[in-house]
Amino acid sequence: YKMLTGEFPRKVDDPEKEYMFSILELGKNIQPIHPSLVNKEIPEEVGDAIVKCIQIKRAERYKTVEELLLDIGMYEFMS
Repeated sequence: YKMLTGEFPRKVDDPEKEYMFSILELGKNIQPIHPSLVNKEIPEEVGDAIVKCIQIKRAERYKTVEELLLDIGMYEFMS
C-alpha cells in the first residue's frame, strides 16, 4: 500500500505516530482508504486487490497467489 500510494493505509493526524497507529489498529475493524482514491494512477482492480491483501481478518484475504493474480489479470502471464 505505502509503496504505491506513499501513505499508510489508515490516516492519523500526527505523522510521527502514523506507523505505530497502523500497527496498533490491526486489532480494530478500520477499513483502509482505497489506494485508487489516494493515487489516481492505481487502477481500481489493483486497489481492490491491495485492500484485500491487507485485510485484518485472514478469511477476507487471498488464500493463494493465484487468486491474487486472477484478480489483477496477471495469471495468464504467470502460468
